[in-house]
Amino acid sequence: MKPQATQTVSNTTGLSNTAIGFDALLSNTQGSGNTAIGVEALDRNLDGSSNTATGRGALYMSEHGNENTAVGFAALSSTSGSGNIGLGISKGDAQSENNRSKPGPT
Repeated sequence: MKPQATQTVSNTTGLSNTAIGFDALLSNTQGSGNTAIGVEALDRNLDGSSNTATGRGALYMSEHGNENTAVGFAALSSTSGSGNIGLGISKGDAQSENNRSKPGPT
């Protein structure tokens, strides 16, 4: 049977990660304790740890951020910071700050 999805293809030393969805956690190499649910959730993560991304493209561009939580389509999709929370469609997009909360509808 041919696989229908790719997840954590680049993982080398990362531990305790969960990836569900096409290209979820695709680029992860060293990040640990991450949860990515949805198409391209945490797609570009390299070594960020303790992140939770639920929704298509959630935390998509985050490469090194830690302890972020993104729920919703493209939530925190361009963030490069740590300790952020984004709830809702495209919440916290293009954010580079740390320890910020972006809840609510768009």
